[in-house]
Order: sequence, then structure tokens, then C-alpha cells
Amino acid sequence: MHVTVADYIIAEGLAEAFAAELFGEALVGYMVTDLREEELATARRVISGTLEVSGINAVCSYIFGDTIAARWGLPKAGVPDFAGYAIGYRVVRRYLQRTGRSVVEATFLPSQEIIAESGFFE
Repeated sequence: MHVTVADYIIAEGLAEAFAAELFGEALVGYMVTDLREEELATARRVISGTLEVSGINAVCSYIFGDTIAARWGLPKAGVPDFAGYAIGYRVVRRYLQRTGRSVVEATFLPSQEIIAESGFFE
């Protein structure tokens, strides 16, 4: 299976955006809400340069963060725990706000289109 960091963060971002739409923003998962601003800034910087990285082991390091990567024997990516989830959610939310599309509509789009139109990494 060919999966990239871009594909994985958008898949997770869409999943959390669906949860927010169905159950309210107050109930989104801790993995998208508990990062501090400086951790988010680090994750954004690191992940922005790795969107085309592929291979599940490499991708998991960016999604789950260094603590879990080390525990699983994967290479550390230099990102905080669960950073990929937090970044993916923010990319999707920004995309939805900028385009006026629904999360349902976004589900049918390529991850690169959502990322580009979100402007999140610019």
C-alpha cells in the first residue's frame, strides 16, 4: 500500500472533522487539542517538508511522534506525540473554512488538493 504523510494526516484530519461536526468541537480527541503552540509550530515546520514521504514505517513516525516511534523501533521524526493528528485536523479545518465545502465533500478530494487549498503550510 502506498501511503504518504500527506494522505495520512488528511485522513486523520477528516475523521476528526467528522467527529466535530457530529458531536461538537468540544468533544474532539485529545490528540488534536493537547499540543502547545510551540509543539504545533515544530510539527508544522517538520511535517511541511515531509508531505511526500511514503512507507508506513516512515509515515507513522510523523503521525504518532517520537515517543511512540521509539517504542516501536521506528526512526524518530522530530515531532511531538500525536502531532500528525493535530496538524491534519488543522489543515482540514482551514480547508473547510477557506472553501466553504463540507467535510463530506472534502472526503472525495485528493489529500494534496486539500493541503494546497488550505494554505496551511504557506
